[in-house]
Amino acid sequence: MCKVINLSTKRGKIYIADIETFNEIDADLYIYATTYATDIPEGTVHVEQFAPSYDLFIQKNAWIDKGVFKNRFQEFVERYIKEINQRKETQKALNRLEELIGKGLDIVLFDDCYLYEYCHLQVFKKVLKERGFRVYSPFDKRYPISIKRY
Repeated sequence: MCKVINLSTKRGKIYIADIETFNEIDADLYIYATTYATDIPEGTVHVEQFAPSYDLFIQKNAWIDKGVFKNRFQEFVERYIKEINQRKETQKALNRLEELIGKGLDIVLFDDCYLYEYCHLQVFKKVLKERGFRVYSPFDKRYPISIKRY
């Protein structure tokens, strides 16, 4: 089960963004939270521990290719949350994130999937909030529901 943390005295914030808008947010650290990356944007850090496993990433893309991802999204959510809670490397990365937030750093998590509310970071945002992190998504209202092949 996941560890619940109390961050009520923490000063830092976490923002969720996408590849096109992450640099519009003034932050101390920009984390590219994707399963794999061939081109890491300058000035950012790639942290794959905050992304779905490669197997789940492949499954998600298969669902997108078949046009059923929207219908299978709840299954994706359940599998991804299970991964977050069970992968030791993800828990270690979450602990490090907690330390950085505790130091007052503002952090942006972003990826390049263009799935918006169906993006894994929207699921990750809910998990972070449940753990006591202050998470903001200033771009949520900007985009309509859409699922694009990237």
